[in-house]
Amino acid sequence: MVKTLPQKHSFSIGDTDVVSVDFTKRLDASEVIDSAAVVGVDDDSELSIGSVQVNSAAYDDELQPDARGNAATVAIGKAVHFTLSSSATLETEYTIKVTATSDRSPARVLVRYLKLVFK
Repeated sequence: MVKTLPQKHSFSIGDTDVVSVDFTKRLDASEVIDSAAVVGVDDDSELSIGSVQVNSAAYDDELQPDARGNAATVAIGKAVHFTLSSSATLETEYTIKVTATSDRSPARVLVRYLKLVFK
């Protein structure tokens, strides 16, 4: 199932930032991401995506609070990290596709679309 995440993430023009996409809710408890890919969907000649990797350390995700309102901890192997930048000089919106392949046999391929704006 392909899912477009509802929120639009904003970055300042000139930023190079690390983006993380958490797949925890789509993975079984013992299942982890084996490989990942990130690509621009739109005319992305100004968009730079690099350093795509599966998270190798747990981290706290402040955008996804737990039931108590604290940042949720994302376990090792449950998210995809990548760097993102744009050479745009005017406000520009992009859609990117994040694909994660699980270690399950047969492997599952999970896809998320993110809307981003540099302004």
